[in-house]
Amino acid sequence: MNDDPLVRKTVSLPASLWRKIEDAQFESRLKRESETVRRLIELGLAAYDYGEAQGEDAINQSRSKWYRAFLNVRQQRDDL
Repeated sequence: MNDDPLVRKTVSLPASLWRKIEDAQFESRLKRESETVRRLIELGLAAYDYGEAQGEDAINQSRSKWYRAFLNVRQQRDDL
């Protein structure tokens, strides 16, 4: 049994992002949405931690990539 207590949070997400989460759930053959979200968050945090381990330049490059990706997604959404 895991000694780390569960914490429940409510988040609001754009429908397009939720569809991607549902796609990930289907592709991973996971039964629960919460498990899918937890795994995706863990993957994102692991990628962030990896950037931190590589040093300040890697953090800045990683953040720049994430920010450019964010702007790209936002632009695509605005174009709809």
